[in-house]
Amino acid sequence: PTASNPTAINVSCAGDIPTVDITVVTDEADNCTGIITVAFVSDVDTSPGVITRTYSVTDAAGNTINVVQTITVNDIIDPVITCPSNTTQKVDSGLLTAIITYTIPVATDNCTEITIIRTAGLASGSQFPIGINTISFEATDKAGNTATCSFDITIEAEDPIVCTVDAGTDYDIIEGNEVQLSAVITNVGTIQWSPSEGLSSTTIANPIANPSVTTTYILRFTNTQGCIAEDIITVFVTPLEKDETKYGFSPDGDGINEYWEIDRIDNYPNNKVLIYNRWGDLVFEITGYNNTTKVFRGIANRKRNLGADKLPEGTYLFHIKIEGSHHLKKDKGFLILKR
Repeated sequence: PTASNPTAINVSCAGDIPTVDITVVTDEADNCTGIITVAFVSDVDTSPGVITRTYSVTDAAGNTINVVQTITVNDIIDPVITCPSNTTQKVDSGLLTAIITYTIPVATDNCTEITIIRTAGLASGSQFPIGINTISFEATDKAGNTATCSFDITIEAEDPIVCTVDAGTDYDIIEGNEVQLSAVITNVGTIQWSPSEGLSSTTIANPIANPSVTTTYILRFTNTQGCIAEDIITVFVTPLEKDETKYGFSPDGDGINEYWEIDRIDNYPNNKVLIYNRWGDLVFEITGYNNTTKVFRGIANRKRNLGADKLPEGTYLFHIKIEGSHHLKKDKGFLILKR
């Protein structure tokens, strides 16, 4: 039989993709008489935003051809996001912060899926310091179109502070290290640090701090006369290098992901990488894996039942051996080989 590819379709949203309709094949024909049958075969995401819909055309003798309709989803409309209005709040004498709860912005879009994230400022329910605090949000739809909005929360002190507390100067540490804080208070009273994460104690002037991320601590001091004073200190944490290793590759000759790249493995030259198949057989072993000349390309270098050769696609178990500490995401796990 013969037939032409149905007309391509462009839609804005995934929800606008039409249902399967065999009548879009309009010119099916055959050299012989008899019924020609058109049937749906499959929908395949051939690339981001592009669906290939296949129909089969079969004549009375069982001869079959396929025709393809291309459906492109192309959303270019930004979402709309609306933030709350600017607000001002006063705090009692001696306080430097106020707990503020605000309404999370709402967003709309021509399509259904929208993600809203806070890109700047403190979360609702946080302790807001005196001054102007700008809060920003961003809305992103499924197609990656974005919109932003911002609003200000201003905290003002009503009266001069009549007692003081000094939380000390900010610190810079590397992730995993610690530092001792040294607060100074004016007279006798009680101390309360917040948040408690990363602190050895919340009720002494000089606790040990080892937060895993950059953290601003609030120190509240209450003297015996009921005077309250606050100060803040930030421990800036420089994160350790992150491992961007992907646990899959496709040695199919297209020049992309032709071998398994282990992020920053060259920082640990005295390494050994072992690959096992799903039956636990060692199929690949190498010392000094370096992402250049010594890599795993899906070729076994250890004998299996039929000898070393090109490995089939599937799931394999890896084990990376490194002496001493390292910052790799995993040294054992599963690896997907796709051809």
